[in-house]
Amino acid sequence: MRDDFYSLAKLCMLGDVKAELQMSEKFRARLSENYLEQEAWHLKNKTFDEQHAWLKDYMSLHPDESDAFLISNTRLQRAAIYGSERAQKILEEVRIYRFGYIPDFFQLPGNFGRIKISGEEMRKAGFIEFPGDEVCYLQALNAEGIYIASYYTGYDHTDDSGFGMEEYDNYFFFDEFFCYLFTLENYSTFDFRAAEERILNRCVQARDEKQAEREEFWRDKKNSRHFERYRELARTQSADKNFLL
Repeated sequence: MRDDFYSLAKLCMLGDVKAELQMSEKFRARLSENYLEQEAWHLKNKTFDEQHAWLKDYMSLHPDESDAFLISNTRLQRAAIYGSERAQKILEEVRIYRFGYIPDFFQLPGNFGRIKISGEEMRKAGFIEFPGDEVCYLQALNAEGIYIASYYTGYDHTDDSGFGMEEYDNYFFFDEFFCYLFTLENYSTFDFRAAEERILNRCVQARDEKQAEREEFWRDKKNSRHFERYRELARTQSADKNFLL
């Protein structure tokens, strides 16, 4: 069924922007009537700065609704990034929907930074192939269309001369639709940097394999009105899309 959470999540990973919109609506449906009434009033009567101030106050008092709001917005943003005109129009008209669980600019290449998340939270947001439950750092989408997440696993002490301390991380790699690619375990920062070109080549190969599976899916569904294929890959887009400014 298309409205099943797991099925929608899989369709999002295949680049179905209609599924992204449905996922956004699923999380928005968790918002209370009280919130929706207040939001409608503020959107009609207040400036963006006033809307933002109200939103921060409301969500600080209703943390149970905060995740639903942010995840719904991230799914809306992802639909816009991949070509949904409906999602783009909404984001152009309602600027507070640009506050998301994953920052909007984070999902287009050409930006830098990282956010702290956990595998459990990501799976609850519908990114169902995110492994583990540990809190980790997720880096912004790189130029090759790869997300890299990492979490600390330990360190080696310095030697007698005071040199040689190494910190280790596990690294997870995903394509731009958050399809899991592979894991590297217990890599030091030095080893990762030394092998970065080889690691990136492996990422691109795994990314292309996922893309081939995606293309096969869309060949089968090209005439179906129940699906809406992405128009453009994020890695081919500019980071200054106007609906994400």
